[in-house]
Amino acid sequence: MSRANDIAVAVAAELNAAPEGTFSQSFTATRRHRPSYTNADAQTLRVVVIPKERTRERLDRSRHAHDIAVDIGVLQAIADAPTAEDDPLDAALDPLDDFTEEIADYLAERRLTDYATARWSGETAILWNPEALQQRREYMSLLTVTYTLAEAS
Repeated sequence: MSRANDIAVAVAAELNAAPEGTFSQSFTATRRHRPSYTNADAQTLRVVVIPKERTRERLDRSRHAHDIAVDIGVLQAIADAPTAEDDPLDAALDPLDDFTEEIADYLAERRLTDYATARWSGETAILWNPEALQQRREYMSLLTVTYTLAEAS
Protein backbone atom coordinates (compact mmCIF):
# COMPACT_ATOMS: atom_id res chain seq x y z
CA MET A 1 0.00 0.00 0.00
CA SER A 2 1.02 3.62 -0.43
CA ARG A 3 2.23 5.64 2.54
CA ALA A 4 -1.01 7.64 2.54
CA ASN A 5 -3.12 4.47 2.69
CA ASP A 6 -0.86 3.01 5.39
CA ILE A 7 -1.24 6.14 7.52
CA ALA A 8 -5.03 6.20 7.01
CA VAL A 9 -5.29 2.54 8.06
CA ALA A 10 -3.07 3.26 11.10
CA VAL A 11 -5.21 6.26 12.12
CA ALA A 12 -8.41 4.20 11.93
CA ALA A 13 -6.75 1.41 13.94
CA GLU A 14 -5.49 3.89 16.55
CA LEU A 15 -8.97 5.36 17.02
CA ASN A 16 -10.53 1.90 17.27
CA ALA A 17 -7.93 0.76 19.82
CA ALA A 18 -8.54 3.67 22.19
CA PRO A 19 -9.33 2.56 25.73
CA GLU A 20 -13.00 2.48 26.63
CA GLY A 21 -14.14 5.86 27.91
CA THR A 22 -11.61 7.83 25.83
CA PHE A 23 -14.33 9.29 23.64
CA SER A 24 -17.77 10.59 24.57
CA GLN A 25 -19.37 8.74 21.63
CA SER A 26 -19.24 5.09 20.57
CA PHE A 27 -18.04 4.40 17.02
CA THR A 28 -15.95 2.21 14.76
CA ALA A 29 -13.62 4.12 12.44
CA THR A 30 -13.30 2.79 8.89
CA ARG A 31 -10.81 3.63 6.15
CA ARG A 32 -12.39 4.42 2.80
CA HIS A 33 -11.39 6.11 -0.45
CA ARG A 34 -14.84 7.28 -1.49
CA PRO A 35 -17.24 7.25 1.43
CA SER A 36 -20.86 7.33 0.41
CA TYR A 37 -23.62 7.20 2.97
CA THR A 38 -27.35 7.75 2.84
CA ASN A 39 -29.24 9.58 5.53
CA ALA A 40 -30.42 6.19 6.78
CA ASP A 41 -26.78 5.08 7.14
CA ALA A 42 -26.03 8.25 9.08
CA GLN A 43 -28.53 7.36 11.79
CA THR A 44 -25.50 5.64 13.34
CA LEU A 45 -22.49 7.82 14.08
CA ARG A 46 -19.93 7.34 11.27
CA VAL A 47 -16.19 8.05 11.53
CA VAL A 48 -14.41 7.63 8.22
CA VAL A 49 -10.67 8.00 7.58
CA ILE A 50 -9.73 8.97 4.02
CA PRO A 51 -6.21 9.29 2.56
CA LYS A 52 -5.99 12.87 1.28
CA GLU A 53 -2.58 14.00 0.06
CA ARG A 54 1.15 13.52 0.23
CA THR A 55 3.86 16.11 -0.21
CA ARG A 56 7.58 15.41 -0.28
CA GLU A 57 10.64 17.59 0.16
CA ARG A 58 14.32 16.81 0.16
CA LEU A 59 15.97 17.23 3.56
CA ASP A 60 19.47 16.50 2.32
CA ARG A 61 21.15 14.27 -0.24
CA SER A 62 20.03 11.09 1.43
CA ARG A 63 16.69 11.90 3.12
CA HIS A 64 13.21 13.09 2.23
CA ALA A 65 10.36 14.32 4.41
CA HIS A 66 6.86 13.17 3.49
CA ASP A 67 3.84 15.02 4.83
CA ILE A 68 0.83 12.71 4.70
CA ALA A 69 -2.61 14.22 5.26
CA VAL A 70 -5.69 12.15 6.04
CA ASP A 71 -9.24 13.37 6.42
CA ILE A 72 -11.37 12.14 9.28
CA GLY A 73 -15.05 12.62 8.58
CA VAL A 74 -17.64 12.58 11.35
CA LEU A 75 -21.22 12.07 10.15
CA GLN A 76 -24.43 11.79 12.16
CA ALA A 77 -28.05 12.35 11.17
CA ILE A 78 -29.81 14.78 13.51
CA ALA A 79 -33.26 13.72 14.61
CA ASP A 80 -35.76 16.23 15.88
CA ALA A 81 -33.50 18.10 18.23
CA PRO A 82 -34.49 18.64 21.83
CA THR A 83 -35.41 22.19 22.64
CA ALA A 84 -32.75 24.52 23.96
CA GLU A 85 -33.07 28.09 25.05
CA ASP A 86 -31.28 29.81 22.17
CA ASP A 87 -31.06 27.35 19.23
CA PRO A 88 -32.84 24.00 19.22
CA LEU A 89 -29.93 22.38 17.35
CA ASP A 90 -27.29 23.43 19.88
CA ALA A 91 -28.19 20.54 22.19
CA ALA A 92 -27.70 18.06 19.33
CA LEU A 93 -24.62 19.61 17.70
CA ASP A 94 -22.50 20.62 20.70
CA PRO A 95 -21.70 17.02 21.74
CA LEU A 96 -20.64 16.19 18.16
CA ASP A 97 -18.36 19.25 18.03
CA ASP A 98 -16.85 18.09 21.33
CA PHE A 99 -16.42 14.57 19.96
CA THR A 100 -14.59 15.83 16.86
CA GLU A 101 -12.24 17.79 19.12
CA GLU A 102 -11.69 14.69 21.27
CA ILE A 103 -10.48 12.83 18.17
CA ALA A 104 -8.09 15.66 17.29
CA ASP A 105 -6.71 15.86 20.84
CA TYR A 106 -6.30 12.08 21.08
CA LEU A 107 -4.30 11.82 17.87
CA ALA A 108 -2.14 14.87 18.66
CA GLU A 109 -0.91 13.29 21.88
CA ARG A 110 0.30 9.92 20.56
CA ARG A 111 2.29 8.07 17.97
CA LEU A 112 0.44 5.69 15.68
CA THR A 113 0.97 2.17 17.01
CA ASP A 114 0.83 0.67 13.50
CA TYR A 115 3.09 3.35 11.94
CA ALA A 116 5.43 4.47 14.71
CA THR A 117 7.77 6.41 12.39
CA ALA A 118 4.98 8.86 11.58
CA ARG A 119 5.03 12.04 13.67
CA TRP A 120 1.82 14.08 14.11
CA SER A 121 2.52 17.53 12.73
CA GLY A 122 -0.78 19.40 12.59
CA GLU A 123 -4.48 19.52 11.92
CA THR A 124 -7.22 21.66 10.46
CA ALA A 125 -10.94 21.22 10.97
CA ILE A 126 -14.20 22.20 9.35
CA LEU A 127 -16.33 21.87 12.43
CA TRP A 128 -19.57 21.30 10.59
CA ASN A 129 -21.12 21.73 7.18
CA PRO A 130 -24.14 24.11 7.19
CA GLU A 131 -25.47 22.74 3.87
CA ALA A 132 -25.55 19.16 5.15
CA LEU A 133 -27.35 20.34 8.26
CA GLN A 134 -29.93 22.45 6.42
CA GLN A 135 -30.60 20.15 3.46
CA ARG A 136 -30.28 16.67 4.99
CA ARG A 137 -30.29 17.30 8.76
CA GLU A 138 -26.84 15.75 9.06
CA TYR A 139 -23.91 16.83 11.18
CA MET A 140 -20.83 16.56 8.98
CA SER A 141 -17.39 17.54 10.25
CA LEU A 142 -14.05 17.15 8.48
CA LEU A 143 -10.80 16.96 10.43
CA THR A 144 -7.56 16.88 8.42
CA VAL A 145 -4.61 15.44 10.34
CA THR A 146 -1.06 15.57 8.95
CA TYR A 147 1.79 13.21 9.77
CA THR A 148 5.44 13.67 8.82
CA LEU A 149 7.81 10.86 7.87
CA ALA A 150 11.54 11.37 7.41
CA GLU A 151 12.98 8.59 5.27
CA ALA A 152 16.22 7.75 3.52
CA SER A 153 16.09 8.16 -0.26
